[in-house]
Amino acid sequence: MKQFTVVFPVALVEETAYILLGEQKPGKPLAGYLNGYGGKVEETDESILKAAERELDEELGVPLENPVYIGSIIHQTKEIFFYLSTIEYLPHGDTGEMVNNTWFTLKERTFEDKMLPGDTEIMEHIRANIGNYFENREIEEFRIIKEGTEIDSAVQELNKSIGH
Repeated sequence: MKQFTVVFPVALVEETAYILLGEQKPGKPLAGYLNGYGGKVEETDESILKAAERELDEELGVPLENPVYIGSIIHQTKEIFFYLSTIEYLPHGDTGEMVNNTWFTLKERTFEDKMLPGDTEIMEHIRANIGNYFENREIEEFRIIKEGTEIDSAVQELNKSIGH
């Protein structure tokens, strides 16, 4: 099974929780979709967490801090591991991999229509647990198994982006 990571950077500013989302740069198959930061777990990665750390650095240029595993999604032959990570609430310009990096309050829902299918469930899980994250309490992990066509088109785009 191919493994991938996605890190959702979060910040707490005056009791308001924010999440940083970006888009793949134009010309990439997933350009235009808002998402966290991540990619394929490589054979050279010591662990899935190390892959998440590498991807966050490559895509956003920031270190993985206070990482917490929040769950995974399995779809066909892929498993995607999701993490939260604290970063500073600062503007993050375009990078070599990601553009339009934007902070959103977790109370907002308007950004979800620009996310990949299935991400709504993940956002609900993050919203339900963000207080636990910032208070260093345990977060219940999710495990979603997607079957059928619900996210097939997004997976096809992901396959194109990694050359499969």
